[in-house]
Amino acid sequence: MKKFLKYALLSSFVISSHFLVGKVITVNNSDTKIAQYSDLQTAIDNSGLDDTIYVHPSPNPYNGGSQGVNINRRLTIIGGGYAPTETQYGWSTVIPQLNLDSVPSDPISGNKFPISGTKIIGCHISSWLDYYISDYKTDITVERCMIANLQVRGIRYKITNCIIGSIDVNNFSSLVFSNNLVGSVGQSNKSTVIFTNNIFYPRSGAATFGTVSYANFSNNIFYSNNPTPSDYCTFNNNFLVHSVVLPVLPNGTNTGAGNFSNINPQFKAGNLPASIALGDLPKYDWSLVTSSKGIKGGTDGTDIGIYGGAYPMPNLTGASTLPQITRMDLFNSVLPKTDKLKVSFKARKVN
Repeated sequence: MKKFLKYALLSSFVISSHFLVGKVITVNNSDTKIAQYSDLQTAIDNSGLDDTIYVHPSPNPYNGGSQGVNINRRLTIIGGGYAPTETQYGWSTVIPQLNLDSVPSDPISGNKFPISGTKIIGCHISSWLDYYISDYKTDITVERCMIANLQVRGIRYKITNCIIGSIDVNNFSSLVFSNNLVGSVGQSNKSTVIFTNNIFYPRSGAATFGTVSYANFSNNIFYSNNPTPSDYCTFNNNFLVHSVVLPVLPNGTNTGAGNFSNINPQFKAGNLPASIALGDLPKYDWSLVTSSKGIKGGTDGTDIGIYGGAYPMPNLTGASTLPQITRMDLFNSVLPKTDKLKVSFKARKVN
């Protein structure tokens, strides 16, 4: 029964609402070893296009080779979160370095596998998310991840519900960056780059922007985080508050309206420190008190910040919000072929 219970607990992690096209592969390098592979890179190398790889939470990082873990074909990688508390034994899915690269992979034809369309969900990239620049990628999705530094290397990236230290857009276009906690943004010069419902958290010693122009910023909160230097950007319905009085938004060559300059957004966490480490961000309550001007103050009528907009932050753990199975009872472990297996499950809601 203990083994069945382990399967029940882990099955709560692998359940996903994402539509699966290829086969499902499981990876687990913890002592439970309930999976097809223990090494993530080996699982990737043996996968096919559009396969889904579930990377179980573990006390051990998934290190990969000398260059980290390399994704070289279109896959969906789903982890168990970056800071789970009451589920998955309290373990996270840690990948110290993750690379995306379309490299010659077919041993017969030598053709490159397409990588565009890859999804990375629920992982803690403890060092950085690093993209090889040999091929540019499109339609990359990153959800519910914690990443120290993210390098964009293509168009039509969608990044939602993440905690990110810094993102370098590298002057690519068609980026949607929504409902994230982020420290800084660099190298962006396209009008199709959209930042909406993010919180730019206090980050000592680092500038918020590094050469940002023509981007669109709406419903964000800049807390002790100055959105400069920026030129020809559009700022609508953003909060800006700092320990010193800053020029109101929009300033300089920037345009926009409806901003709350030098006004505290009133987080439920209260006044925050001047600097917060990336790993400590989940400890704070980033929702707004009812008296905040940000309540229903966004351009779409929802709240300003990560809990409004089209992709409200589901939690600050990176884990799936689907119910977690806590118990499974098997009532007839021995039965003839014509009989039915009788099983009962108990699950709990995940906030």
